[in-house]
Amino acid sequence: MRSGSLKRLGTGYFDLYYAHIDDRRAPLEETLAAFDRLVTGGSVRVLGCSNLMTWRIEQARAISHQRGWAAYSCVQQRYSYLQPRPGATVGIQVATSPELLDYCQVHDDVSLLAYSPLLSGAYTRQDVALPRNTDQVTPRRG
Repeated sequence: MRSGSLKRLGTGYFDLYYAHIDDRRAPLEETLAAFDRLVTGGSVRVLGCSNLMTWRIEQARAISHQRGWAAYSCVQQRYSYLQPRPGATVGIQVATSPELLDYCQVHDDVSLLAYSPLLSGAYTRQDVALPRNTDQVTPRRG
């Protein structure tokens, strides 16, 4: 079964399909089962997630492995030199944490993909300001 999106794009599959937000009202098993059907049906090659806490990524991957389903193999999180301090509000975005970096190093089948590494141009453009609440960001240390 091919979706309308695939037809409009003129392709037979998506290389990468993301779960962008963790909707905790929906059972995780239901979401993962649906994603697995997309992979086994040939519509999707690789699954990824974005804006999930590390413990939820591990929970999802454990469920997928237990059931023999396709698992998330990449994580796209906000990642930049300046990081929000714990408790800072950045909307639905989840910033990369030291815990996630360690998780990706230990699990070599999970890749980290950064988004907003230049803070929407704030590092490279003079007309774009750094976050207004600079007290809510901390430089990342090596």
